[in-house]
Amino acid sequence: MRLILLTHFYPNSGAEPFLAYETQEYHGFFSSVWIAPLFNGAPSQPSKLKFSIFKPVFKHPKSKSEILFKGLFNTASSAYHRADFYQNWYKRPKTWHAFLLSVLVSRAIQSSKTGKRIAEMLHQNEPTLVYSYWSDHWTSALPYLMDTTSKTSNRLIVRSHGSDLVAVHQNGFRPFRALVLELCNYWYAISEHGKNYLIQNHPEFRDKIKVSRLGVPDRGRGPVPEVHDSLVVVSVSNIVPLKQVDKIFMLLQNLSESVVWHHFGDGEGMPELKQLVLKARSGLQVYLHGQVSTESLVKFYLQEPVHAFINLSLREGFPVSLMEAFSFGIPVYAAEVGGIPELVNPTNGYLVNPKASLQSLKFELETFWSNLKNNNSYRQQAVLTWQMHLSTNNYTQFLKEITD
Repeated sequence: MRLILLTHFYPNSGAEPFLAYETQEYHGFFSSVWIAPLFNGAPSQPSKLKFSIFKPVFKHPKSKSEILFKGLFNTASSAYHRADFYQNWYKRPKTWHAFLLSVLVSRAIQSSKTGKRIAEMLHQNEPTLVYSYWSDHWTSALPYLMDTTSKTSNRLIVRSHGSDLVAVHQNGFRPFRALVLELCNYWYAISEHGKNYLIQNHPEFRDKIKVSRLGVPDRGRGPVPEVHDSLVVVSVSNIVPLKQVDKIFMLLQNLSESVVWHHFGDGEGMPELKQLVLKARSGLQVYLHGQVSTESLVKFYLQEPVHAFINLSLREGFPVSLMEAFSFGIPVYAAEVGGIPELVNPTNGYLVNPKASLQSLKFELETFWSNLKNNNSYRQQAVLTWQMHLSTNNYTQFLKEITD
């Protein structure tokens, strides 16, 4: 069986570096692997496996004019969108912008060389597994690509993470989700929280909805900090309002302890964050590393003693950055959102309400810091959580299930 993997960027940029962990496990499961990135990006990520790469549908991911041009000037169908609109969305005007964007993206995919080639392959005799790594843009085209004339030997698998599942940026809009659930063989959420969300909204498909967690490889453990060291914390995320990186700074700014804070990641909020950091108290050292490669982050974890990983995001599926922290033996102080509470507990970390006041968060972080001192069991439990639930063994089990 061959595989067609539908991605956002991978392997054309570092936007989905965690997908590289999964693709390394493809050997032995598929006769060939074809990857279809929706957007163009930086040079391809290195891989030990030889994949066939489709041409990206869009050259410029943030170009509204390209999406408009490619979505309008073609003869592709929008029949499923029309039916779905009049059945579910026409009385919800806040979703109309997202609906129009979905129509344009779907039509652009269908009319692209990549979309046409995928449709051709689905009518050939070789059994094909179509795997959409995200449940947003590509799924808007799947009913058109996998129509009733496609070979019955083909399979469809969809994976969902966080924002692509709940469509928070589109006021809850996701086109014909029930239809995609009907088309697919299985839909995998990355957490029990995601699975429950889908079942609550589509109980008729509960037998198709499963959980398959992501995972990260074993790269060893980070050095253990000395008792007398300053509190060293790390955060990894895009700098956007959803992630509340500025709130992390304000929290650390309000502590009385000596603190060293490393943040990895970039985004629209970086200029404002840099201005905030200029006001840092004398006992707070801040290092804004910006966007770095996975290899650079791994090197940091292996060389630098870190007491805790911190996350105050308002929404998450289950962040890969948290998995990586656990794998290096780093306890976490994390937001009680999405799938995070499923694996973060008092033995390996500390859960907090990301909407809580700074005073409340300060008290909880001080409590956590007090518990961490002279207590290596947190680090041991962090590693154990990774070994039991978040290693790359998850991908082997996932691939066995979808190819069985």
